[in-house]
Amino acid sequence: MHIIGNAKVITFSSDRPFLSSGAVAFEGNHIVAVGENEEIRASYPDAEFTDARGGLLTPGLINLHSHLYSAFALGMPWDLPAPRDFDQILERLWWRVDQALDLDGVYHSGVSGLLDAARVGITTLVDHHASPSAIQGSLDRIAQSYDDVGLRGLLCYEISDRNGLEGARSGIEENIRFVRKSEKMEKLRGMVGIHASFTIGEETLDAIAEAMQGLDGGIHVHAAEAASDVETSRKRFGKHPVERYASRGLLSPKTLMAHGVHLNETTLKAMVEAGVTLAHNPNSNLNNAVGVAPIVHYRKEGLLVGLGTDGLGQDILTETKSAFYLGKNRSHDPSAWFTGDLVELWKNSARFVSRYFERKVGVLEKDAFADMVLWNYDPPCDIEERNWDGHLFFGLHPRLVDSVWTAGKPVLRKGEFACDSERMMREARVEAKKTWERLERI
Repeated sequence: MHIIGNAKVITFSSDRPFLSSGAVAFEGNHIVAVGENEEIRASYPDAEFTDARGGLLTPGLINLHSHLYSAFALGMPWDLPAPRDFDQILERLWWRVDQALDLDGVYHSGVSGLLDAARVGITTLVDHHASPSAIQGSLDRIAQSYDDVGLRGLLCYEISDRNGLEGARSGIEENIRFVRKSEKMEKLRGMVGIHASFTIGEETLDAIAEAMQGLDGGIHVHAAEAASDVETSRKRFGKHPVERYASRGLLSPKTLMAHGVHLNETTLKAMVEAGVTLAHNPNSNLNNAVGVAPIVHYRKEGLLVGLGTDGLGQDILTETKSAFYLGKNRSHDPSAWFTGDLVELWKNSARFVSRYFERKVGVLEKDAFADMVLWNYDPPCDIEERNWDGHLFFGLHPRLVDSVWTAGKPVLRKGEFACDSERMMREARVEAKKTWERLERI
């Protein structure tokens, strides 16, 4: 038994969202009790005690859509003309990076991205992976990177026809194999990844739907990220991307769609009725100049919207602020939404991930997973039940992360990793250089 006490605690529980002097008791991978500091300590007098010294304790943060391999694109040499549209961004950058990866590069880019995620308070990361030169076994290598760093996640391989039907079949096999294997894993589960409608033909989409028959899982797909995805889908297949997935029975509460910038009212309604979750990635959308999803409207219509970074770093706090500002700006209304709406975005991310595990994530309550972050947060203004959400989104900063636990095990303690992060980063730099050398020949 372990207690983290003498803390201000944001629980995200509807019953008691904030404790001014609270504690969390946990044993094994889950929480046993949450309550007032003195009450919890008296209930478990023999428990190991970590004194938060008045710091802020929160649930672990969740990145609902990322690409860990993007860690190897940092500072990548660029000798091509600047891309003029989204398709050229893929062709000249990301499809060269992922093609240059071998299995060692897959592992070490994963480690790099996960260390970065832990540093900013993330305990769960949903990854969408691609390495067309090394498909088979790639999800095992990513799983190893999660285990070595200590984080929780949902993993998939993005199926695509851009490397031919054989590559697409290999991607399907890798997903199905890992989904079944992950059922016995403690902190990882598998999904079935699809790149996007415009890179998936009818034959491959039919094969995906057939392979998923009887599978307890959902798809993770980029949907209507750019207008070109919708235009190509309508031209080639006569349907909006979401309509294509719906026609194969691929929409469900375990379906995760990323971006959704270019949905229409029909596809929005279909997603809401099926219980689909949308991962909003505002900074990536701005960077790629594909538009901004009208998530204020989406949420009013009942769509579950969470937050991801799309591999543009792992800082979900900054991403949350961007979503807040852009939502107001796109609505031309400063009262369009408030910090309580941001809380719901985080809760939606947690609700989706929890569908894949036997316990809840993203909340500090009895029986939930003990995924937590302790912050060295000492604001000039009091943090209270009436204003904790304002402190959460506008006071916290990644540099304030002190300690991180996932499933009750320390990932980071007082800024120091439990794993050998220095060795891991040295090895990652070697592999990144090899990846760049291969990339320059593509």
